[in-house]
Amino acid sequence: MVHTGSCSDRIHNKLASYLPILTWMPKYKKVDLLYDAVSGITVALTLMPQSIAYASLAGLDPLFGLYAACFGSLMYIIFGSVRQITIGPASVVALLTFNYVNPALPTTAVILCFVSGIVELICGLLRLGTASLLFDKI
Repeated sequence: MVHTGSCSDRIHNKLASYLPILTWMPKYKKVDLLYDAVSGITVALTLMPQSIAYASLAGLDPLFGLYAACFGSLMYIIFGSVRQITIGPASVVALLTFNYVNPALPTTAVILCFVSGIVELICGLLRLGTASLLFDKI
């Protein structure tokens, strides 16, 4: 197997395959900042009341919904690979959380989210959600 490019190029390419922000951030143009800010405000204005409602649906304090909306969006900036997507709580997840979380102990919801996030992280690192494993061999 012959490698082309320097060692630092190969390391950067490998990191960029796991952290898409390394690919698009160096090419980001200042003229796009205004459009991205307007898009971000628009998404935030729809996501905030939706997240509060979903937290209430899950039997949690509305503040948990705001945390879920903000943290998920920030993580997607770093790890996300699709520009045309919004990230946040969903009604099905809220209903399932309500079934498994004790309303007197909201920390159980935090633990549930943390464990599901770890599972998603492992699946992402192992590339279990893509067809790249199949097409690398072709």
